Amino acid sequence: MRSRAIYLERAAGLSRFTFRSGVRPLPFSLGQRPPRGSLQPERHRQPESGHPLSVFVGAFIFAIAALSATTNDHVGKTGRFTLFVLTLLTVVAVVTVFVRWVDSIARLGRLSGVIAKVEAATAKAMQRRQQRPFLGGLAASSPPAGLSFHSEESGYLQWVDMAALQGIATRYKLRITLAGVPGSMVMPTRPLGYILPDSSDSGPLDPGLLRKAFVVGPVRRFDDDPRFGLVVLAEIACRALSPGINDPGTAIGILGSLHRLFATLAKPGEQLAPEYGRIELPPLCLRDMFDDFFPAIARDGAGLIEVAMRLQRVLGELGHSGDAHMRLVAREDAALALRRAGQLDGFAPDLALLRLQHANYWEQAAATRGGGFPPSVGKT
Repeated sequence: MRSRAIYLERAAGLSRFTFRSGVRPLPFSLGQRPPRGSLQPERHRQPESGHPLSVFVGAFIFAIAALSATTNDHVGKTGRFTLFVLTLLTVVAVVTVFVRWVDSIARLGRLSGVIAKVEAATAKAMQRRQQRPFLGGLAASSPPAGLSFHSEESGYLQWVDMAALQGIATRYKLRITLAGVPGSMVMPTRPLGYILPDSSDSGPLDPGLLRKAFVVGPVRRFDDDPRFGLVVLAEIACRALSPGINDPGTAIGILGSLHRLFATLAKPGEQLAPEYGRIELPPLCLRDMFDDFFPAIARDGAGLIEVAMRLQRVLGELGHSGDAHMRLVAREDAALALRRAGQLDGFAPDLALLRLQHANYWEQAAATRGGGFPPSVGKT
């Protein structure tokens, strides 16, 4: 009886260990998670999260079964030896997985890792959109023509089945123009798209067939929505600049991420041939992409000279990346950021240095290295 009580006590201890191993990291993860931390792209989430728990639960079940078999004399000497070998293998597996899991917990919620994952997901989304600017369709004419159809639910447009829409358009001999792209806000009162028949004898079309090709959800996704990554990076940077955290270094690092993303977007890339000739989409607006990030950083970082200087530098470099449209948009944002900083009662020499940074990019491009800055200004 006493030995059975000892076995039960050991089993209870193992269950407590399994439960604590799975639950204790959760408060740390929630406390360290940045804005939108739960919305990391699926392909970039940690794959180790479910494997350790399955190993611990499996070890717990094996321990209960082994204790029950040995306590009730259900196995002989050969069976006991087999259980002993299996127990050793289980212990080795549990210890190995636990050590690896401790390392992953140490990196859980680390801000630098989250920023890197969001940047990588945004870069892939931008690359896909650069290769297929209209998701394989054609550029939409403005304003769109035809009969409108609406969504029955509110949310964000997460995904569009272009192949299904092309099949419907081919079958009913019509052209389909989408009112938005993945990431756009969808409401029942706003048109989801427009249909324009080739002739009057195209036949009736059930709007439900069109709605099935659209996935609408409560949150945005990274895969087909490059602007969402910019919004998430802006939220992380703004939180770092809040008075309660006061971490300008994180905001400066994110500005570097934005420079890499937009610099890659400014380079001419190879575009794939359109696959869906009956589907039209609006283009991705560069002005909107800049507005997703830079105004918020200019507002929250206006009082920090190191952030304001880096913002002017990033916008200046993007303005001289070779893309005429990006140069115009970057110049507008740089001027607005300078005005924001100038309206604050800041240190006069800092404001003078900031104005010099701006002038060297936008007013003295011919006198310097094509829009660069002298060494005395380019330290930030």
